Amino acid sequence: MEKINVLQGVSDAVTQETFYFEITIPPTDRLHALLQRWKIKPEKRTFKIAPLTLGSAMRISKLMIDVEFKGSVDISSMTEALHASGDKMAQVIGIAIKNRKAEPSQALVDLLKWNLSAAELKTLTSIVIKSLNIESFLTTIILMKGVNVLELKATKPDEMSPSVPGSILEE
Repeated sequence: MEKINVLQGVSDAVTQETFYFEITIPPTDRLHALLQRWKIKPEKRTFKIAPLTLGSAMRISKLMIDVEFKGSVDISSMTEALHASGDKMAQVIGIAIKNRKAEPSQALVDLLKWNLSAAELKTLTSIVIKSLNIESFLTTIILMKGVNVLELKATKPDEMSPSVPGSILEE
């Protein structure tokens, strides 16, 4: 069932639809449990990951570049990576949820850090990575770079070939 939800979330991210998810908030003490039972404090919180803006995508990319993983599959390197990058991954999910210029609140990042399992973090991270839509961004850069190259050739007639129609050297 969870695998189907993950695939649904990834396909929603690719088609630029909003993805909703819930986090269950366990009570921290007896008073918190009573407040949850009386519906004063929430037992679950629902969040959404909407299509990312360019600014959010840039901030998420910067954080993901800083994530450290040595590549070996032994337990010690994996626990080192979790210790070094757990806060950054919670920050990445927080940025995707907020999706605004303002940083996500520390309370949101802490809520994610202390209430997401590793499997949930993996699912949400894959959805965020898919919603970055890096392929389209790279295509845009390539198209812009191509336009700039054409503009450079058009603005420097002395470097143009005489066989090019409309060249100054063609007489």
